[in-house]
Amino acid sequence: MKADLEIKQVVSVLDMAKIEMLKNLFLQVLEQLNIYYGSGIFLAFTIVAAIYLTVSGKETRKKLIYPLLAVLLVILNPVVYYLAGEDFVYWRMFWLIPDALLMGLAATRFVSGFNSTLKKCVAYAVLTVMLIFFGTNIFTAGEFSERANAYGIWGSCKDVADTVLKDDPKPRCICPYTLTMFLREYNGDIETMYGRDIEGYITASNQKKKEVSHEIEADEPDYDFLLSVAVYYGYDHIITYDRSPIREETLTRFGYEYLDSTGGYTIYRSMNRE
Repeated sequence: MKADLEIKQVVSVLDMAKIEMLKNLFLQVLEQLNIYYGSGIFLAFTIVAAIYLTVSGKETRKKLIYPLLAVLLVILNPVVYYLAGEDFVYWRMFWLIPDALLMGLAATRFVSGFNSTLKKCVAYAVLTVMLIFFGTNIFTAGEFSERANAYGIWGSCKDVADTVLKDDPKPRCICPYTLTMFLREYNGDIETMYGRDIEGYITASNQKKKEVSHEIEADEPDYDFLLSVAVYYGYDHIITYDRSPIREETLTRFGYEYLDSTGGYTIYRSMNRE
């Protein structure tokens, strides 16, 4: 009797954990949708366009709306993420929602419903003004800036890359996340320990590398850990933030030395390179 009660309690706890996970996934879906669509105006435009296309033609429902509903049932469904073993909703899944296609097709069908050319022009103008008014000019919204150099990366990153390449034509580096992608973009001969997917959003990531990426971003990194990993895996350069330099005695103990400081970063190199 007591064993049955304990089993029921365990099952109850597991059920609550599942419910909590599904709830968190559902909230993530809403949060990512909110981030993806911003103010929500274009989400509203997309929904209105989908409804209009649904009621305006059987062929459109069959070829566009029904497949879209099937896609939405997958990418907006927390149960699907749960069954797939995922605890993170990836916002790029929303690229599967054909917003522009729905709005463009709905607008075209709406405008073509008028008989006179004047009415069509007025309807087209009104829809265009609505898109412009509620939209954002990407050229003035902070999305673009003047390039600091021909490579499209900021100046301090280029300085760091030039420094390690001058020291070694094929350097292997442990560096902060802010640098890892752009160093490779600047020169493919620079090998970094991890890339943009270190958190495993797309593919499973190496746990040790993930620990390194978190530690190097800390206010007070554990340099004994970082340097021991660097030695073990053969990374000859370590790049840190200027705010947290490595002590001389720690560097000496692991066979590294100071190389240079530039653009808010400090670069160290191994003294035991072949």
